[in-house]
Amino acid sequence: MLKLFKTLKINLTIFQKLLIGIIALLILNIIVAYVGIVSANKLKNNSKIVLKETNKYNNLQNLKLNFTELLMPANDYLIHGNKVEILNFNKLNAITRLQLEKSNTFEDNHFNEHFLEEIEDIFHEVERLSNNIFELKEPIGNNEGAIMMEVMDGIVIDAQKK
Repeated sequence: MLKLFKTLKINLTIFQKLLIGIIALLILNIIVAYVGIVSANKLKNNSKIVLKETNKYNNLQNLKLNFTELLMPANDYLIHGNKVEILNFNKLNAITRLQLEKSNTFEDNHFNEHFLEEIEDIFHEVERLSNNIFELKEPIGNNEGAIMMEVMDGIVIDAQKK
């Protein structure tokens, strides 16, 4: 480097040489800062996307769990015939309905909206079959109730595979 300056016949003072070094370091710092800021912004955007997808997945898992729990009161009613199961069903039905509405707020594309419409249809079918089971006069050992319960189980298992 020194030979380069001597061949160019440029006489630089120590101050000028230090100034060139400081300017080079400032330019390097500006480049590093810019890359850092751009990377931080990309990370922020990616973390928002991941958070949104995680919330969707969590909500879907809660909906899946609610559907499974929704089957239990009708099944228990067929086993012991206790009318308390109707109240349990109504409570779980309300929770599942709220979870389904919450799922609708998370979805923002046509495919997922169509999927949730199918889930809503399945929910109404489970609701209808459960109410039919609760209307049985003699639920304990009732073959018709057992068949309806099998149909409900099949519907929910198929829905969970989607």
